[in-house]
Amino acid sequence: MRGQFPRVNSPTTKTPWLPRDVNLQKKSALRLHWWTTRLGTFRQPSGKIITAFTAEAPDFQPEEIVSNTFPMEWPKGSGAIKDFPEIDDAQWLEETLARTKLVKGQLPIVDALVQRLAGESV
Repeated sequence: MRGQFPRVNSPTTKTPWLPRDVNLQKKSALRLHWWTTRLGTFRQPSGKIITAFTAEAPDFQPEEIVSNTFPMEWPKGSGAIKDFPEIDDAQWLEETLARTKLVKGQLPIVDALVQRLAGESV
């Protein structure tokens, strides 16, 4: 599984997310209480439009993530159902290394985050 950004389910621009509002929380044992700010809207290579958010989370510890699992037929067509983790890894990474772990469609999100952290408007 390639790297992914957590997804959220609201178009608001600055909202204290309730635990039920954060897809990452559904996929892990984390209980989030962070302020988020809309980073931007991005078109993926598939054509899907996604909205990304950024958050200041000084208490976030990636090593504390414990993934939930989801059932899926594997191998496809076999009739066998296996459980797979929603999240396979979480790490703090330098920007250059992070770019090698993300899928192509997520790189513009990193660009927007770098600009935001540098104080530029996105």
